[in-house]
Amino acid sequence: MRWWFVLAIACGSPKPAPVLANRAAGSVASRAWEPPAHARLIMRTSNGGVIQLDGDRGKAMERSQDLMVAHCGPDNFTIIQEGEERVDEDVPRGPTAWRVHYQCGS
Repeated sequence: MRWWFVLAIACGSPKPAPVLANRAAGSVASRAWEPPAHARLIMRTSNGGVIQLDGDRGKAMERSQDLMVAHCGPDNFTIIQEGEERVDEDVPRGPTAWRVHYQCGS
């Protein structure tokens, strides 16, 4: 009986499997699939620019706010135009994208 005790100590006891915490109802795993959202800087000047929104427009707009704040400062920009634009001006009926034109200063 003693040799079993010594063997168990020498080999170590098996480690228990990790316990996974319960995820909250709003966690990523429990949400339905959401399309990606991107805000991409297309053009920038010293006093404004153009940002293209891809995917979920609401979330992409939130991300575009970060780009405008980084360029102009908080509460220091105005969206002067927003809408669907042709991506390639040389192709009359080419692909379009949602773009936001902004200028720095309120």
